[in-house]
Amino acid sequence: MGSARGRKSASVSNAASPSRRGTYGRGSGSNKFLNNLTRGKIWKIIGLFSSVAVVFLAFYFGVFRQEGQSIKNQSTGPVSLIDEVLRTHNIVNHEHKHASSVYPRATLAYVTPWNNKGYDIAKEYNGKFTHVSPVWLQMKKGDGNSSFVITGEHDIDQNWMKAVRKPSPVTNHVAKIVPRVIVEGFAFADFVALFENIDYQRDDFINTLLQTCGKHKFDGIVLEVWSRLQVSPEIRSALVKLMRAVGDAFKVHGLSLILVVPPSTSSFGPSEFSALADYVDYFSVNTYDYSSPTTAGPNAPYDWVEGSITTLLNNAPDDHRITRKILLGLNFYGNLYTPSGGRPIIGHEYIGLLSKAKGNLVMKWNAKAREHVIEGNRANINLILYFPTLRSIQERVQLAQNLDVGICIWDIGQGLDSFFNLI
Repeated sequence: MGSARGRKSASVSNAASPSRRGTYGRGSGSNKFLNNLTRGKIWKIIGLFSSVAVVFLAFYFGVFRQEGQSIKNQSTGPVSLIDEVLRTHNIVNHEHKHASSVYPRATLAYVTPWNNKGYDIAKEYNGKFTHVSPVWLQMKKGDGNSSFVITGEHDIDQNWMKAVRKPSPVTNHVAKIVPRVIVEGFAFADFVALFENIDYQRDDFINTLLQTCGKHKFDGIVLEVWSRLQVSPEIRSALVKLMRAVGDAFKVHGLSLILVVPPSTSSFGPSEFSALADYVDYFSVNTYDYSSPTTAGPNAPYDWVEGSITTLLNNAPDDHRITRKILLGLNFYGNLYTPSGGRPIIGHEYIGLLSKAKGNLVMKWNAKAREHVIEGNRANINLILYFPTLRSIQERVQLAQNLDVGICIWDIGQGLDSFFNLI
């Protein structure tokens, strides 16, 4: 309607009286020329203002609105941030499906057997991941014939591994399969015994890992041992020596070693990172689970995440070959808190809750944590819910880029499809 009124106004202006046209020139030829020139200018001005109006409206009604406010759709009324999540959660940019926003920095994708969706995503988006880590295996104390045994091998799926390793149709990139091995069932005294008998035990520890990789044709492993310990200075020193030995052995066999480390703790800091940087390919930093199940709070406050990474880099050289060994952890799950306590919540549960209870829920931006939080009630039970959103993920992906580090995702079967547009 606005453009129609503009065209009508222009035609009225152009139909000026003869006496007014006479003031612009001396003869009829000049009047015609000037009249045409005036029309051209008017149309250019109208076009310019129309373009500005379109940009303004797109900006106002589009995604670049202030978080925490509703957007207004002229035909349907207010649209909340919750409605936006419900509308966009399964929208995927197929042109970006096989390309990575993080490359050449690494992206490690964890896949858990209890979230089967992750298996399909690892195959479908394999071009986005440099490493895929199925959470299959545990290292436990041996039965006498060996100091250590690997359990969980029944979960290994060679056909799935073959599918994940298919070259990306866009980049020809091939993802590496690096299953997580978590050390379980060890008392603190068992670790002390391991380190006291380091020469014998170390070789057995390393050979158990190497044999598992060779047997199943893995490209390496993700080893979770550091976060299992309350590490004293003495144990920490011995653990550094053990990880150096593992790293050396893996390099000889052309295997990748990724070490899971805790965030911002005294058990693993810049000195340990510097001591291991030449022996470990990547460090998967658990920058999530900030809040406890008993206290409602954000999953991964931005400043805490940033501080955890920058602390590790305190003594590191300004060399991307070193900084890119760090993988900033992203959680694709959330936490739901009610008066009875907190629990994790994953994507399909999250969407189901929003669909059923959206009229009683409000989403807003926690500016300090730089995460969205949902508050309200469901079935007359008060709740607080923290779950990743496109904005919170984008800010952390951008943080990884600014720090020149990679990312790791726990886990790719727990989130929303739309998240992968940002990875």
